[in-house]
Amino acid sequence: MFIDLPQYIDSKEARVYARNEEGCMHVSWDIGDGKIMAFEYIPDNYPAVSCTIFKNDKEYKRRIYNIDWIQDCIPDDSPDKFSFKIGDTVKVIGRYYNGKTGIVVDIQHSRDTGNILLIVNLGGYIGNIKMTEDMIEKEEE
Repeated sequence: MFIDLPQYIDSKEARVYARNEEGCMHVSWDIGDGKIMAFEYIPDNYPAVSCTIFKNDKEYKRRIYNIDWIQDCIPDDSPDKFSFKIGDTVKVIGRYYNGKTGIVVDIQHSRDTGNILLIVNLGGYIGNIKMTEDMIEKEEE
């Protein structure tokens, strides 16, 4: 698939345009066939620039729903505002936030799969670690 990137960057028809004080930028466009293209620039990351094609709306929403700096830039009435939907598929069991490093760790239980997930947000990069039963400390009765 060939995408004329300047055509999208120069247009004013971005689906989501998010930019914060630290210079981080996220812009996404619908490119047809249900696909979404997202461009990100995060100065503190390496590499700082990424361009990602998402195969559908659901995949894109899962990518940005828990990234606070993007969600803070999206108007509350936008269909791309997701922070309120976290309880639809997962239940947050616990949250750890380190104010010094900015690292956020959520422990979530997925209602869809029954898995326990450890979601680590390192200020723009999200990594998922699936926890197995033997990794969970059981409470003694």
